Amino acid sequence: MCKKAADDKMREIMNVDNDRYNCSIENFILDEYSICREERQYAVFLYNILRKYGKKRSCVKLDGGEKEDIQAILAACGIEADDDIEYVFYEATFMRDFFKRERRYYAVIENHGSLADVLLQKDYEKEEKTKTDFNRRLIEYVFKWAGGDPPEMNMENGDKENNEEDDAYLRCNLGRNIPKDCKDLEKLEKVKKIGTGTAETAETAENIRGKLRAMMNSKPDIAVVYKKGGQRYLLLIECKFESSEGKYDSLSQREVQYHIAEFLCGYLNERNGQEYLNVSEKMKSGQSRIVKFKRSDSGGQEPCLPGEGNILIKMLVEYNNKIFDNL
Repeated sequence: MCKKAADDKMREIMNVDNDRYNCSIENFILDEYSICREERQYAVFLYNILRKYGKKRSCVKLDGGEKEDIQAILAACGIEADDDIEYVFYEATFMRDFFKRERRYYAVIENHGSLADVLLQKDYEKEEKTKTDFNRRLIEYVFKWAGGDPPEMNMENGDKENNEEDDAYLRCNLGRNIPKDCKDLEKLEKVKKIGTGTAETAETAENIRGKLRAMMNSKPDIAVVYKKGGQRYLLLIECKFESSEGKYDSLSQREVQYHIAEFLCGYLNERNGQEYLNVSEKMKSGQSRIVKFKRSDSGGQEPCLPGEGNILIKMLVEYNNKIFDNL
């Protein structure tokens, strides 16, 4: 078949049903036949819906069918009727941004600067030489996760001329560069994991570095802070559409995200001196929540496993449009 005949045949096929299946801008985001396959696009729609309808009182004005749809979307995310959403964040880079803020905070204190002024600067040279308690806590957490005792870490700057040990990794973004030539990194080899019987296997420095890098670099698609029974909870959600769960070396995305939530809640509780934030019970399996976007609920879709939820993309599109049509 010549090119012209093939093009004519394609147009004939795609113009069926009022051009619903055609390659066009109008059809890029449409309904279950949307051309778009990017899960982040649908995650943005879910973010908007959670922001709009996440508070308990926000569904009151919806009619019966709309209220049922919204409650189904919230339930797929693990949000129950008595959960009251306070904050929703899209692609929350909690780890690297909390690290950056704390390092700059420490640098301002050490150099007697103005925190209000320095926080507005894009770059602050002095922070590169500043150690952070964030890194110390994170390293302690990862060692305990690996089943070992964390090393002693010196928050003071060592004097290399006098052969004083300097824990340089307390200054670094541990998701980007962990100095491999630092003498103090040898401490990372000492962690042990207890195996069967009396056997022990060493957790290598590279495995420790892998866990640190994964926690610093991972960003959940959506993070939700909600209140329930007078307590505040953090729920992390990973969204998928026609793709499988990613991995960081041998670590699953959702496992890493659970540890991010657990570490952050402990870190923020200690900083605030109270039970400020708790890991959501919806992640009690040791993984973040996963929401799968679907084109159709027909054809015998697989049932949801614990910690999972399904949402039709046509519902995401419909209610996202309603949010902005009613502005």
